[in-house]
Amino acid sequence: MKVEYIPVTECFDIKTGKLNSNAAVEGGEYPFFTCSKEASSIDKYAFDQEALLLAGNNAQGQYDVKYYHGKFNAYQRTYVLSLKSENFSYQYFKYALQAQLELLKASSKGTNTKYITMEILGRVLLPVPCASEQKRIAAILDKADAICQKRKQAIDLADEFLRSVFLDMFGDPVKNPKGWVQVPLSTLSEKILNGTTPKGGSNVYVEKGIAFLRSQNVWKRRIDLDDIVCLDDEIHAKMSKSSLKNKDILITKTGRINTENSSLGRAAIYYGKDGEANINGHVYLVRLKPDNLHEFIEFILTTVEYRDHIRSVCVGGIDKRQLNKNHIEDFPIIRPPSSEQQLFVKILHQSQKVLDSYKEQLVEAQNNFSALTQKAF
Repeated sequence: MKVEYIPVTECFDIKTGKLNSNAAVEGGEYPFFTCSKEASSIDKYAFDQEALLLAGNNAQGQYDVKYYHGKFNAYQRTYVLSLKSENFSYQYFKYALQAQLELLKASSKGTNTKYITMEILGRVLLPVPCASEQKRIAAILDKADAICQKRKQAIDLADEFLRSVFLDMFGDPVKNPKGWVQVPLSTLSEKILNGTTPKGGSNVYVEKGIAFLRSQNVWKRRIDLDDIVCLDDEIHAKMSKSSLKNKDILITKTGRINTENSSLGRAAIYYGKDGEANINGHVYLVRLKPDNLHEFIEFILTTVEYRDHIRSVCVGGIDKRQLNKNHIEDFPIIRPPSSEQQLFVKILHQSQKVLDSYKEQLVEAQNNFSALTQKAF
């Protein structure tokens, strides 16, 4: 069966939102679609329709297509796409557009494109089979995607279990209702500092060498090396002050305040070898004194309560904020008995095994979804 390919701009009527990303309202009545992976909320709606939502910002190379039917609002760099024909299926075109944008991402790797423009969208061609074939493909991919979502839900439930255990044992780590001894992070640390950007910037990166960790590599209790860059030994030696040691805690310095997965204040332990990694100016390292339980403090720094605390002390513009060194030094850390900390870390390790299993299942489900998508498009 021959399939016609049609430009995105001929398949959809395309508008954008009108609002800044800081228009989000916590607990708002309507979804607010920005360039974040997760929708925020807002009190006023501007659209009442069926649509696909596409983030226009491309700084991180994330092409995320969402479907929604109802009342919502959108950020000024979020595209609102309405299908032009009743013979077109939103579910089918969501998958088709996502697949073609992933191909665009792969072909444009290494370029400086920061936005998906209308010109770029106009160059994206979508396969348009007959209505029955659209329905068949969408049904297959819906089932595969549902399995992925169930795996993600299992991971979320495991995370929520850990949070519940922590709160039951220790309470809110910032407000400290249980009255534990509470001290500034600086008193528990040998060193707190942020890295630097080497002279020459990205031009000095090498294919193999010393791992150079940036904010996109530091996530919630994990280091992601998928987008790692490297420095040579000479430049690393010049930046010796920020050379990492095993079990240094890394905290990201800057990010947007209103996005769920913001790079602001994410924390993770570096488990690599001493001297084999360095950090840039958007990442702090916290080197704890030897008598501290690193995993316990890392968990504190990644709680929901700490996320709120970070957003209450950070400084900067309306949306883009940063943590200064004094903020990190003053972070309040509860000090329950060592035996209680060790018990929680034991539970954490046991739960991590379950989490790792769930994550492996998620990867398998995502690989299956990708294979089906490639076959379909």
